[in-house]
Amino acid sequence: MEFSPTTVDPLTGIMGALIHPTGGLNRRDLKNFQPRIGMAYHPREKWVFRGGFGLNTVDIRWPNQGMQFDEYQAQVVQQRLSNNPLPLFQLSQGPAPVVYNIQPNGTAGYVGTNYGSRNVTWLDPSLHPGYVANWNVTVEYQLSANNLFKVFYAGSAGVHLVESWNINAFPADFGAGNPALQNAVFANTQAYLPYPQFGAINHLANTGHSSYHSGTVQYSKRYSQGLVMDSFYTYSKALDDCDTDYNVCNGVEPVTDRNLSKGRAAYDMRHRFVTSFSYELPVGKGRRFKNKGGILDYIIGGYDLSWIQTVDTGNPFGFTFANSPYNYYPTSGATPTLSSGVNIGTRVPDLVATPTMSQFGLGNDIGPNRFNQSGEYALVGASGGALATYAGCAPPTCNISAFAPPPPFTPGNAGRNILTGPASYYSMFSAKKNFRITERVNLQVRYDFQNPFHNFGFSAPNSTVDFKNPQLFGKITSDVATASLTGEPLMNLMLRMSW
Repeated sequence: MEFSPTTVDPLTGIMGALIHPTGGLNRRDLKNFQPRIGMAYHPREKWVFRGGFGLNTVDIRWPNQGMQFDEYQAQVVQQRLSNNPLPLFQLSQGPAPVVYNIQPNGTAGYVGTNYGSRNVTWLDPSLHPGYVANWNVTVEYQLSANNLFKVFYAGSAGVHLVESWNINAFPADFGAGNPALQNAVFANTQAYLPYPQFGAINHLANTGHSSYHSGTVQYSKRYSQGLVMDSFYTYSKALDDCDTDYNVCNGVEPVTDRNLSKGRAAYDMRHRFVTSFSYELPVGKGRRFKNKGGILDYIIGGYDLSWIQTVDTGNPFGFTFANSPYNYYPTSGATPTLSSGVNIGTRVPDLVATPTMSQFGLGNDIGPNRFNQSGEYALVGASGGALATYAGCAPPTCNISAFAPPPPFTPGNAGRNILTGPASYYSMFSAKKNFRITERVNLQVRYDFQNPFHNFGFSAPNSTVDFKNPQLFGKITSDVATASLTGEPLMNLMLRMSW
């Protein structure tokens, strides 16, 4: 089954209908050429240059999503008309009898009068696998026999990626300059959609593009004198217009302008520093000091220590708004899911100043009462004057005065993923000791301590611009769960016997 924009719908007589082609729903593609090339050049002692390039196609897997079965199953939705304020039915009478409209080909058409829940998936006839190009260049220099310094660049680009966008989106500029027409939309929003006989029409096509660029500096120490170490710093940037593929993409308002959704990917992490090392203490049997067995070796010998230190900036997030004094089209800020066909994208505020994000310093110390949003704390306006006073709770992480509600019936300009969330500073420590019971039996005692300095990681703050409740804006509402990276401290003691 396939949606056709050029076929008359037999249910409503309006252009745009479901058809049942006998052939394939999209063209067959036999051009998935996936080359790989790599090189290494050793011009002189201690220097190595490396590089590589590769193409990887991304398989189309839409059958696994349960798509294209929209009206092969009988659907009955009993709803009142969107412009009718009366109840659908009286309780004493009950709902109207259900009559299924079975077609000669065995399909069951939509039954109902409110077409907002008549959702379909449309595969573009030219749909084909997209591809990802990857490339890298590396320069390595051997400082000494066991020490290596490396600088490398890595990049990638996703081309013709498969994305799903709702093409039955409400036009954000509808009725511009005509207040009467704009207000008329409120009476029956469904009637003003491009295809009013449908809800969401999720178009699966090769509209996606993503890019990633990174530069990394790395130092590695091979095992010697009981120590092995690896440390690197990466500076990177990832851009896309949609973080999903087969799920419906959620762009900013208006979703019909894809360029507005181009921005930092939700997984973008600009700075990342990681250092890890493992060290065998030089005390005990087989080591430099006290190289003998006995009771002293059981007490002070044979210990190994490990440490992992991570510092990185957070992931980006965007903003929405609520309780605006102006009018906007109904449900225009709804996420484009299968339950709503009237949306035009995520509703974002206007920017009137540059928003900033407080990172609280290393460890993200946001002070006492970190999740208390009902107290008071001073909010400072863009001109320096106090907007309001909210004390007794954690301070907001960003200033609400940088935003404003958009004018009536217009989309905001804040964009997508414009600010970086809380950074993380995370440590993990481990110590272990092996006890040789016999020649073949060994007992290991290991102690792990995650986040020993209590540097908690936090989720993105409340990002709903609401001037009626400004004390809620910018507040951190949750932290990372225990046993996760940047989670609450956790200690483990483990005994392991091997033979």
